[in-house]
Amino acid sequence: MTSRWEEEISLSGDGSAADKVGHIHVRIRELPMADGVHASTGCQLWSASIVLAGELLRRPHLVEGRRVLEVGAGCGLAGIAAACLARECVITDGDEEAVRNLEHNLQVNESLFRRGTDGTSDGRCSQVSARTLRWEEAIRAPWAAEERAEVILASDVIYGHWGDTLAQAMLCMLAPGGLIVLIASEDRRSGVHSFKEVLGEAGFRVAETKLVVPLGGFRLFECRERLPGEPAEQPPIVERTEPEHSGHVAKCPVPHEVGQRPLPAEVWVAPDARPAAAGAGVAAAPGKASEGSVWQVVGGAMNLKGIIVRNGTAGSLSAYTGRLAHGAIIEEVERTAERLRYQKIEGKGPGDGWVSFLSGRGAKLLKLVDAQEAVS
Repeated sequence: MTSRWEEEISLSGDGSAADKVGHIHVRIRELPMADGVHASTGCQLWSASIVLAGELLRRPHLVEGRRVLEVGAGCGLAGIAAACLARECVITDGDEEAVRNLEHNLQVNESLFRRGTDGTSDGRCSQVSARTLRWEEAIRAPWAAEERAEVILASDVIYGHWGDTLAQAMLCMLAPGGLIVLIASEDRRSGVHSFKEVLGEAGFRVAETKLVVPLGGFRLFECRERLPGEPAEQPPIVERTEPEHSGHVAKCPVPHEVGQRPLPAEVWVAPDARPAAAGAGVAAAPGKASEGSVWQVVGGAMNLKGIIVRNGTAGSLSAYTGRLAHGAIIEEVERTAERLRYQKIEGKGPGDGWVSFLSGRGAKLLKLVDAQEAVS
């Protein structure tokens, strides 16, 4: 049977009197990837989706009462958060297995966004669905006016060189006057330049925010049609830093089916959402539950240079310390959703540091191995 697990993500609005969502708990099921490649990257929960979900709840005007489309949704966390405020929400991915997992995640969270059981509206979205969507198909057959979304969401979908394809597809699915909200990790945005270029040529204003939060460094892009009189050049990049303890996301494990242990995202705990057991180490810091696991470097073979090692979890914002050779054996110290801190057992390269589970193109860089076999 395919291994799987569920985790609970705790999200909060801005806490103001106008906050229509307050505090919600979203259950997310993930399927294995890093230890078996049974599923695509879309079956894992990535940090960017957690940050985007929190952003939507803190700024509800972005999606409230609108028809929302999420592309490359993966586990669907951002789309589920949007559904708590939107009029209609369509959550999509190009991978069929990811979509089946999306359907499960919608089902277990439907109490967050469905209308009341008596048929009366409780003010939340009544039309939420998951479907397969491939961007090339949207370009070949642009959506009809009545199908187009007023807001399109995406997180960590331009880690490869297909930003232009994504932008073209979005233009074929976005309603006039609509908004595109995209977030990308600092080290997973290879396609940003071509994405912005296509939208700029289409007359869009792309507002870019450099966002630094406890989960790492991200770029937030808010894109809309340029208004009459607005300059043709894009606005300057804005920088925003969230204080260490002012987050709105807490991540806690929940019971899951028998199988491999999860690959958890780094914890970002809201002051008012910290579990009672935090004092005992639950959800209070980046997870160390799998400390001692042994991994082998399976990436870095083609260029013979190995994989990049950095001194922290912020991607390109963290200092480069060298490369870990293909075939090296390392012991896990701790991990986030996207990276692992290690102590080297054997092989060439830095003795410790942080490495990524996946390359910028989505290729697996590390493989979980049996400790005794690895050192025999």
